[in-house]
Amino acid sequence: MKSAGEIERQAAIENSQICSDGTPWITVYVDGSWSKRSYGTNYDALSGMIGIIGKHTGELLFVGVRNKYCTICARSENAGEAVGDHICYKNWSGSASAMEADMVVDGFNQSEAMHGVRYMKFIGDGDSSVFSKIQNSVTYGKEVQKCECTNHALKNYGKRLRTIKADTQINLKGRKLLTNSKIKLLTKRAKCSIYEHAKSGTSNVDLLRFDLRNGLHHVFGEHSNCREGICNTVHDVSGSMIPELKSTTIYHHLNGALDLLVRKAHLLIENENNNRAERLMNIVSRFNQGKRLNLIQRGSYQRRVHLSGLRHNKQFNWHSDPYKNYMSSSPGKHFKKFIARNCRSQELKCRRRLLSTVSKNNNDHSKRKKTSSSMKQRDVNTDYGPHADQQMIDQSLLAEEVDVILRRLQVSEAERDRIQTESVVQFGNAIFETERKLRLTASMFGKVIKRRPYTSCHNMVKECLKPSSFWSEATDYGIAKEKVAIGIFERIKSLHVQDSGFWIDLQYGFLGASPDGIVLSEDSMIEVKCIYSASKLELKKHTLDEVIDIMKSKICLERHDDQIRLKRTHNYYYQIQGQLNIARKSKCYFIVYINDAIDLFVEEIERDAKLWEEKMCPLLVQFYKECICPEIIMDNIGKGRICNDPPFISEAITLQEEKKRKISKVINPVIVNSADKESIQILRHVVVPFELTSVFQKIAENNTSENIECCGILAGRLENNKLKISHMIVPKQTGTSDSCTASHEEELLLYQEQHDLITIGWIHTHPTQTAFLSSVDLHTHCSYQLLIPEAIAIVCAPKYKQIEYFNLTPTNGMTVISKCKKSGFHPHPSEPPLFKSADHVRIENDATLEVIDLRMLE
Repeated sequence: MKSAGEIERQAAIENSQICSDGTPWITVYVDGSWSKRSYGTNYDALSGMIGIIGKHTGELLFVGVRNKYCTICARSENAGEAVGDHICYKNWSGSASAMEADMVVDGFNQSEAMHGVRYMKFIGDGDSSVFSKIQNSVTYGKEVQKCECTNHALKNYGKRLRTIKADTQINLKGRKLLTNSKIKLLTKRAKCSIYEHAKSGTSNVDLLRFDLRNGLHHVFGEHSNCREGICNTVHDVSGSMIPELKSTTIYHHLNGALDLLVRKAHLLIENENNNRAERLMNIVSRFNQGKRLNLIQRGSYQRRVHLSGLRHNKQFNWHSDPYKNYMSSSPGKHFKKFIARNCRSQELKCRRRLLSTVSKNNNDHSKRKKTSSSMKQRDVNTDYGPHADQQMIDQSLLAEEVDVILRRLQVSEAERDRIQTESVVQFGNAIFETERKLRLTASMFGKVIKRRPYTSCHNMVKECLKPSSFWSEATDYGIAKEKVAIGIFERIKSLHVQDSGFWIDLQYGFLGASPDGIVLSEDSMIEVKCIYSASKLELKKHTLDEVIDIMKSKICLERHDDQIRLKRTHNYYYQIQGQLNIARKSKCYFIVYINDAIDLFVEEIERDAKLWEEKMCPLLVQFYKECICPEIIMDNIGKGRICNDPPFISEAITLQEEKKRKISKVINPVIVNSADKESIQILRHVVVPFELTSVFQKIAENNTSENIECCGILAGRLENNKLKISHMIVPKQTGTSDSCTASHEEELLLYQEQHDLITIGWIHTHPTQTAFLSSVDLHTHCSYQLLIPEAIAIVCAPKYKQIEYFNLTPTNGMTVISKCKKSGFHPHPSEPPLFKSADHVRIENDATLEVIDLRMLE
């Protein structure tokens, strides 16, 4: 590896591949493998490896191995014995999926020490989490560029096309048009487009995007937009099947699948592949018996990986040098013949390939295993190196730097329009990425506005400035189905949607928004949400009402005045209002797509200038100026430190900690020792207003008449060593005949914080049953009683004219229920009793009660 690294370094110097500080840089291939096959589901291997290969030499520059298991350590631990002296191969304690990223980062960080070069460009197979870790954890990571393996990108494109063909929710007529031969032609057309652009060397990403998008029309006989040189039937539309495709929804599904490939055009423009790394993985697999045997007990896996690296670099002659070094003699005659025969066989194979008229890729590409982006954080050296603590910047100088940033981000109307036009292709667009980089975008508005005053700004600032690369089936679904939803919307509304770029607010240049589309004829915009989780539900009626009933608080929609609408407290609502006010549009069509079997949901949301000016802007401006701007200047997160909270947050945190100390005095019960040495809990009295139960039953009357439970929260304060209930808060909720679930809990918590109230218990009705605590009630009340031992549960049974006050028994009830992990209705042991009448309750006629019904609030 040393000699290969030196050759790579000399080649970089000859090609003038030099960093600004004089360090040569090279391009490398990166890939990883595990000790067992995952089959796409079980990522629990105990060992793994990665290889970094130089592009110029094609030889291995770094190999890393991680082991989670050592048989000697494990056996000693199981036997309860001390571990004796031994060579321990265990060097990893994190998850299997996190191994690859950690080893790659290790290899990149050692590049200068090992070879005197930097790996400034690497070719991988689409694992964005590894790239994210390189950018955040390698000393020069922010300058590293990535090229994606064309073979993997095209394979995934074909896989998505076959998924569309097999999806029975999509129109059958359209799926019949997408034959297997058409799928092959679509992937072949995309491959040819990428090859032609790489061959020409123009690096015109926009033109590649155009050719990739046009590939769909080309394959289905529409050649009106084909370019000379890559199509023999330019302008011929006689055999076009596009009108037939457009008459079904499959046209939009195909475009959705294509979008995922088009967005990677800037990564595919060089037509690179990861075949050399795949070749190494193939050799590793052979040395490890096809990953079929357990070779991770001791050092066997590590030795086999190192031998694989030797075989990769030295080809079939890899045996000679180790034999000479170990035996101090030359290999025997038969050994040399064996090596010569293998070398001759390889040479003949290469000649046959060169003479063949059709070149085929015979590498068996193994499926890349994705690593978790939430890798265990490594220890940070705060004394030396890139993460060393720096002196705090002077506040006056910091204020000046903040002003400089704010002025730099401000734009004129003409500049705003130009940026919006040039950033229409959002993903991979250099202008889009550059303009949004230091701005607070609409997708974050809801989180900022709903942030609790005493919540540190670190996580939100990190999400704004250093967002981690994230992939899931849900994100893929959202990207693929967005065009489908827009196509259906255009058909049912008879409107044309135009792609939108990045909009910058003219008053506050640090605020930005990127709607999903613009409707120019109405001066309006659209925002599309494709809900993957809802598409997987097993439905009977296939209606949006059924989806809302099943998902409840997990979906962004709600019923209001017998109509379905977007929740006004949801992050999406603040995102839409931010987009409307920044782009100065009159209204937004909020679109929710689940699948083709469920009707598209469309709601028209008007711009609310009052909400924007009075509530949103003050909070957004304060957060950006006092939280984000200082972090841009000081880069604490980039140095592995927590970003500094501004005074308005740090003061709120201090106040909250003081409140917690006061509450801890309230909730700590008095413990005394009785004569028989058992601990007895002395509960303080809970004062309940006399009118409380009658008022609550009146509030719950409508629900009771429909056999639906209703619930409320009992809150108050500690006065004279008594817990006095002074407020009954009725939250937004959904219920059935035997259950009740609160929603919008943030409203409840906010009210209690504003009025400094302690939760003392809860109250609910049993419209069809007697007064008791069901298994669900027991679990609900356990959480309240864990917080405060005096917490009570009031159960009203109007049908039987019963009102009971309960709490869990401290010795049996709290122990059994707190350890029970079951959910829903399930049996518990009846003896000894789990709950009893609350003897510490005192009902007072003159106690005042304030009722707050949050269901009445918008």
